[in-house]
Amino acid sequence: MRIYRIFTSLAIFSLLLGAAFAPEAVGPRSVTVVFTIPAGATRFVQWGFEVLTTGAVSGHFVASSGGVVGVYIMTQAQRDDFVLGHPASALAFVQGSSGNYSGPLAGGGKYFLVVVHGPESEELNQSGSAFLRISAVSTWPFLAMSTGTVAAVALAVVGFVLRARSRETAGPEPAPSAVLYFEPPPPPG
Repeated sequence: MRIYRIFTSLAIFSLLLGAAFAPEAVGPRSVTVVFTIPAGATRFVQWGFEVLTTGAVSGHFVASSGGVVGVYIMTQAQRDDFVLGHPASALAFVQGSSGNYSGPLAGGGKYFLVVVHGPESEELNQSGSAFLRISAVSTWPFLAMSTGTVAAVALAVVGFVLRARSRETAGPEPAPSAVLYFEPPPPPG
């Protein structure tokens, strides 16, 4: 097998691999987060996501174990302040045993879904799920898509250069040849 065919095959594979990430990179991305908050007034759970562009986040949640939970959508700075014990500020906040939320994503960066105990639920072990729909270009899928595309182009260029060089250095085409098949007569008998 000629080496340029290997590079061309790798280019096609890389392009398909990069294309597989396209829907998640540029389209709305849906994520379900299952959470468990241990009992305690200062306990919470968080899930982070990164985006490259402005956009929006929306979704709903259910505290299946009962009680009330609070759901925040926070920027990195808001979450850092919250962890240090400052009063929570957020892009979106809702509380209850279930509910819907939505909020803007102001630009590229890291954001967090933070779930806390609600009023009078601090002594419960609470669990549930939150569904997010992120409408922005997501960082890691976009990078995977871009890397696959760049790798495909680079591999294709190398493959075509090797193909051109092999044609330049190749000798003349071999003369056609034939194989004759002869079946001997059966022995006398």
